[in-house]
Amino acid sequence: MEQAKGKLNVFITDSWTNPIEVVKRANEGDEKAIGSFWYSAHDMKGAKDWVLVGTAEVTVSMLPEKEIISKQVESLEEELRLHRVESQKKENHILDSISKLQSIGFNGKIDGVVVEDDDGIPF
Repeated sequence: MEQAKGKLNVFITDSWTNPIEVVKRANEGDEKAIGSFWYSAHDMKGAKDWVLVGTAEVTVSMLPEKEIISKQVESLEEELRLHRVESQKKENHILDSISKLQSIGFNGKIDGVVVEDDDGIPF
């Protein structure tokens, strides 16, 4: 299994989070506690609401390449699905507009009523 190792900065995103309490909860077995921190290789010094609280030694155990590719494909397929939904909504809107325009017909009437512009001129 491939592994990547490195060192990351550890941050909290607000000054009222108590990092000591988070570490205490993590050491007591709260597996979600460590997720209260944000990890980045970037220096967030001076960034609003980002407070550096330490560093982390990280080991990433990589999934097999086929599984990674499969997950990437799944992600792209979901992105494509969402794109198609949005495209279909836009297409339906355009078709609805066309239908409304066609219902006016060539005689400027909708349901037998003459359609006029703001100046009283029939379309």
